[in-house]
Amino acid sequence: MAKRGKWMKNLDVRDLDPSEYKLWDNLVEESLHGTIFHTTDWLKLSGDSNCSYHQHLYGCFKEGELIGGCSFLSKRFRLFNVGSTAFNITPYGGFVIKDLYDQNKTHEMESFQTSVIQSILAYMGSKKIDGVFIANPPEFVDVRPFTHEDWTANVKYTYYFDLTKNIEDTISKTVKNNIKKALRNGVQIYNECSAQVFYDLWKDTYNKHGLKPPVPFRFIEHVLDTLHNTGKADMWVARMPSGEAASAEIVVWDSKRAYLWVAASNRAFKSSAASTLLTYNILKELKDRNFKELNMMTANVPHLASYMSAFNPKLAPYYVLSKNNTKYGFYRSICKIFD
Repeated sequence: MAKRGKWMKNLDVRDLDPSEYKLWDNLVEESLHGTIFHTTDWLKLSGDSNCSYHQHLYGCFKEGELIGGCSFLSKRFRLFNVGSTAFNITPYGGFVIKDLYDQNKTHEMESFQTSVIQSILAYMGSKKIDGVFIANPPEFVDVRPFTHEDWTANVKYTYYFDLTKNIEDTISKTVKNNIKKALRNGVQIYNECSAQVFYDLWKDTYNKHGLKPPVPFRFIEHVLDTLHNTGKADMWVARMPSGEAASAEIVVWDSKRAYLWVAASNRAFKSSAASTLLTYNILKELKDRNFKELNMMTANVPHLASYMSAFNPKLAPYYVLSKNNTKYGFYRSICKIFD
């Protein structure tokens, strides 16, 4: 077990009461680690879309001040209670810690963060959760406090696009040629916020592989209705001259950056290069709205990574952390054998 620092003393961890949710959202807003996916609004949207999900917000207090915490959802899975940040295609969640130290004060910052994390992990361990899976955002760099407590850390990747730079100077020749191709094909881009249009495209993609979309229509609808109305989400659609939707992308954001949350396309129009023109127009639109950075996602799926890397974004790692009790660990091992 890792050595506990001086900050460990007098730390109080508990489930946050709904009356304290504003404190949590303020922490998310102020912390380097906080994203829109940590907010109580997002957790509520996820919980409302499926009544089997249970919201968890753990807060770590020092002398009455909220200095850290962890957010995730849990659900009953067969005989097990499983907690995860990834329910409802939520890319990040988990730990948020207050920025109390300058990044150059390594010793003080690490001692503080380790103590907060260990306090929360100890509290989490007292709960009846058989398996926990947490994807922290790329800004959450140090996962040693987890691995020292026998958590497993797997590295994943995303792409960040710098919107402060000139877009035309950044994108590749391939992208530029595909933009010209899409324009020759008469593709038009519309700022069109329609959950039905998006879900129809998405559903067709999954149906062709004999699968269902990972979330129900009502979740996409709730996200767009709620976040678009509060100025935290938007959607764009690429349409062919016939009016048919060729591709669509939904972007959500917080005060730090925008996130290309989900995308869908009609494979019948793949050769039209509509998706490239759509992504390019979204980059320009976000830049015009004074966003500094876009998290483009998709870096973990080879064909999507190949597509997105042509825009020349920056590759960034993030960590998925997991820990199972003995029974759930054995169950997962058996499932892997039979798979």
